[in-house]
Amino acid sequence: MRLLERVTGRDLSADSVAGHLERVGFPVEEIIELLPYDPQVRTAKVTGVLKHTDNGVLLTVETDEERYYAYSHVEVALEGVVAIGFIKSPLAEKILADREDAAAAVLVEKDLGLEEDRPVVLPPDTPLGVMLSDVIESTVLDVEVTPNRGDLYSVYGLVRELSVLWGERFVTPPAPRVEIGSDVHPFRLEIEAEDAVDQYYGFAIDGVGVAESPFWLRWMLHAFGVRPVNNVVDCTSYVMFLTGQPLHAFDAARIRKSVVKVRRAKDKERFTAIDHKCYALSSDCLLIADENHPLAIAGVMGGVDSEVSESAIGLFLESAEFRKQAARGSIEKTGLRSESGKRFAAGIDGAMVRDAALVFIDALAEMNPDLLVSGELAYGAAKDKGSVSLGLAKLDSYAAKRMDPEKAKRNLELIGFEVDLKKDSLRTKVPSHRNDILEDVDLIEEVLRLSGYDDLPSRFGWRAERRGQRHPLSKRIEQIRNFCSGLGLSEVYSLSLIPMQDVPEELQAAITPITNPLSERMSVLRPSLLPGMLAVVSANVRFGNSDLGIYEIGQVFTKGEDSPSEKTHLGILLTGNAAPLQWDQGSRSVDFFDLKGIVEMFFERFGIKGAHFEPAEPGYFEDEACLVKMDDAAVIELGRVSSELLEHFDIAGEVYFCESDLAAFEAVTSDESNFEGLPRFSPVKRDMALLLDTNHSAADVVEFVRSHAGPLCTGVDVFDSYVGDPLPPGKRNLGLRLCFMPRDGNLPKEKLDRIIAKTGERVVAKFNALVRGRESDGS
Repeated sequence: MRLLERVTGRDLSADSVAGHLERVGFPVEEIIELLPYDPQVRTAKVTGVLKHTDNGVLLTVETDEERYYAYSHVEVALEGVVAIGFIKSPLAEKILADREDAAAAVLVEKDLGLEEDRPVVLPPDTPLGVMLSDVIESTVLDVEVTPNRGDLYSVYGLVRELSVLWGERFVTPPAPRVEIGSDVHPFRLEIEAEDAVDQYYGFAIDGVGVAESPFWLRWMLHAFGVRPVNNVVDCTSYVMFLTGQPLHAFDAARIRKSVVKVRRAKDKERFTAIDHKCYALSSDCLLIADENHPLAIAGVMGGVDSEVSESAIGLFLESAEFRKQAARGSIEKTGLRSESGKRFAAGIDGAMVRDAALVFIDALAEMNPDLLVSGELAYGAAKDKGSVSLGLAKLDSYAAKRMDPEKAKRNLELIGFEVDLKKDSLRTKVPSHRNDILEDVDLIEEVLRLSGYDDLPSRFGWRAERRGQRHPLSKRIEQIRNFCSGLGLSEVYSLSLIPMQDVPEELQAAITPITNPLSERMSVLRPSLLPGMLAVVSANVRFGNSDLGIYEIGQVFTKGEDSPSEKTHLGILLTGNAAPLQWDQGSRSVDFFDLKGIVEMFFERFGIKGAHFEPAEPGYFEDEACLVKMDDAAVIELGRVSSELLEHFDIAGEVYFCESDLAAFEAVTSDESNFEGLPRFSPVKRDMALLLDTNHSAADVVEFVRSHAGPLCTGVDVFDSYVGDPLPPGKRNLGLRLCFMPRDGNLPKEKLDRIIAKTGERVVAKFNALVRGRESDGS
């Protein structure tokens, strides 16, 4: 964040930056605090040495106008600016616990998380008496960047995206002026693979003193997650993270015959990289080589033969634009991964190639006052990325709303586009840093994400066969939404692209992988709504919301012979407590029967007949699992989600889930509305207790009783099911309650007794059951 503020000249909030990046499509995975807030750690200047002790030295230090005694267990240079911690700081309290002669302790790099046990030495112009976290990087944003946006692998690129946040276009700082000592270059450049190189600059640099980098540079790389090496290599890394342009510095003395070639590797040519591993190459690999030996895999990794060591006094600095396909071919062949390779594979900013080299030379010159640039080689030039036009009518069509063309123009200009707004179109000149803008749909994505996806209509529909008609499923979706919302369920939306590891093992044979996924988190098309809905539950649980009833209507995809099969599914998920906490009632967790009840109400609401429940194999469900079948075809599966799958999503409670293909119901769903008057007579209920074999399902018995109890019977419910002592093994007691609704008058007891007796006889014959006890008198 400090580097971001220095580049923009603005005071920035990590939360506001993270919020904006998420809104425009690049979520911040984590806000990392390298230096937690500690006002007891401040900057100070060493003004003198008071005395040496057996285990350190007592110093006088000055913070602004205050002077203190400070203890250090290592030597500290006079007049140096250091970080000190007072007794109340967690970093210093143990050091000062037994010392009464010091008010502060000089902090060492180990205290901050680095490896070295030496004082934290800051630049001489550092303000005194301020918190350390105000002058060095203290907060880091871990931003998720899609691989097609190579421009965002840099601070400059992220600042461009943030320009929309404060409404001012970011202008890249001008490159520093560097004096080139001679027009005669000590090296000769030969570009043999012209099809793989757009630009190449080579600078001969003398007077280099290779040494350890100063604290500020090593701390900056620590913030970027990179291990420091030496001042030369660290400067190339710093410039790459700042500008997005990878650089490579070669030890000039180790380039044989002063020749630098850019060529394809020979088949079976061997190369030893700086990781000291030997790689077999092919013509897919692009090399930087001298007269006879490879020096580096271009844009990916250097070799041990040209590594910059402490003995180096001269450098050959490379700054180039290698084509994406060349970098990808080298990476695929060797399996080598690097920060520079990632950037070349995604595409770099052609206008930054030479400027980044000058930024490097300027930064290294501050550490090496005798630095001299003795020559420059140049090949190629930045290519024009062309222009793309976008019709405003097409933009509105994709957005499903009227878009403001002036706002679209302004947002595009803020991130670097040149825009000519006409009556019915936008014509844009693609900036040098954007390698992903090829067609008008790419511009549509830019306009929509910068305007805010939250402002777009969130519902989806289906096209009918004829214009002016409404697709029948679209109408049904609205009815289902009203039904689910009426039950108190909340609608959620999840992505159709999900990580491979989120797919249950039982569904992995049906998945459709993405050929070129934007990230591992979007590598396959979802075969089920379950993974996305579990991700929603996981996120809610992390924020303390564990009582959920949610539903989703969306597309799922299964592998087909030529192309994926796409279907519209409904998913319903329950977890947590069944009802809000109340003072006069105990809490109850949702269970399988809450979900089963929703399914049964769904059938009743949409007039679906002939569906029945059957036990199912557990699969990604636990032991509570069943299928709903119609005409021997499974149309719904429901049950308790397995503990293994819940553990993967870091969910502790029980989760119940059901999913169905909505197209399966369309043919049997009734839109007819039948109205009946209110009953004029009171209903009569009778109980029937049956002893029968456990292999008979309750659903079969209930359906049989309902169909044979006559037209006056309006419902049959199970009020008891018991297995165990004192019943015989293999037997179950099933209690049924039958409801009768008289139509023409009160129902005589004798008539009702005959119906119950006759129904009981049929149940006995059908299920080999025993009718237990006696029927009630109906009162």
